[in-house]
Formats: sequence, C-alpha cells, structure tokens
Amino acid sequence: MNKKYETQFDSLYNDDGSITLNDDFSKPTGIESNCLDCTHLFRKNPKGFRCLAFPDGIPDEILSNENGHTEPFPGDNGIQFNRRADK
Repeated sequence: MNKKYETQFDSLYNDDGSITLNDDFSKPTGIESNCLDCTHLFRKNPKGFRCLAFPDGIPDEILSNENGHTEPFPGDNGIQFNRRADK
C-alpha cells in the first residue's frame, strides 16, 4: 500500500478497530476514500487496510478512489463496493 494512504487512514482507527468519524458521523476532512462508506471494510491490520473483497489489503487504486470499485476488479473475490445504510 502507498504510504500516503496508509498515513491518512492510520489516524482514523482506534485501538479496538473502530473508525473515528466527525461528530456528524461524516468522514474526516481530507479523507476521500469511498472505502470508509463501504459495508465490507474491516479494521486496519499489519498488512494494511482490508475488506471482504481484499482480505490481504485494499489496492491503492481503490483506496485512493481512482477506481470506485463498483465493477469487478482483479482479485476482489466477486465483491464490490456496497454503501453502508447509514450513508
């Protein structure tokens, strides 16, 4: 994973794996990844940010929103972006 995105996301995760959001439950300013709005996102682990689609780490292209992951992507295990109901 690209260190730029790793650093942005590191500050969002609490020790228990929950994500710190703004008081109105929106994404923090400067974090633009749709991954934060996806039902499939897991907590950060030593391998980087992961989800059901990418259990070994989300590719930079998706984490950075270069690819919205609404269509199949190589290695996504047949799972694409699914917006959380609260978004």
